[in-house]
Amino acid sequence: MLTPQDKREIKEIFEDVLKRMQPERIMNVRETAKEYGYTVRAIYQKCANNQIPFHKVHGEIKFSKRELDNYYTRDGLINK
Repeated sequence: MLTPQDKREIKEIFEDVLKRMQPERIMNVRETAKEYGYTVRAIYQKCANNQIPFHKVHGEIKFSKRELDNYYTRDGLINK
């Protein structure tokens, strides 16, 4: 028989597996600013100061939503 704690743990594991199976969402600076409630300028500043994970693709700054969510959740900066 499963306890309520067991059920919660199974649900958390299931949700984590589903999240990992979703396709990667790649965002540009404007989309990232909107998603996380920053200005475009603030996002550029965070990149310049290496305060958030980003990638340069053909000279354009791109972000992985998964990487940003993990970064912000891990560092306790936001709860998304």
